Amino acid sequence: MTDLATSYPPARHVLRDLALAIEPTGEGRAEARTVLGPALVRDREPVPGMLTTVIDALGGHLALFAAAPDWMATSELTLHRWGSPTGTITYDGTVLRRGRTNLVIEVSAADGHGAFDFIWTHFAFAE
Repeated sequence: MTDLATSYPPARHVLRDLALAIEPTGEGRAEARTVLGPALVRDREPVPGMLTTVIDALGGHLALFAAAPDWMATSELTLHRWGSPTGTITYDGTVLRRGRTNLVIEVSAADGHGAFDFIWTHFAFAE
């Protein structure tokens, strides 16, 4: 996997705690993984901001290529979660649609125990 932690982010950044790795898996598709260590769990639940940060990073990675050479920004991010995921979480991202000014990316996530699934992000961009 491409280890984002080697060059980005800077030494004192929230993404450092995530040890995020993203790997392209096909045209308009990529996968990310995180491990739910002690710094990412409170009261036996993953910190919600951690989940959305990973989703946004994976969606942003896909959006950079799908929207190029245009600029893009996250305009909406929805997370539906149930259960209490544990261990390693795998996120699968797919570019669903690219319009003239919008890009829709779906990210599904699972921990191998079926704890949660279905997340989607919506990116808007300017030509």
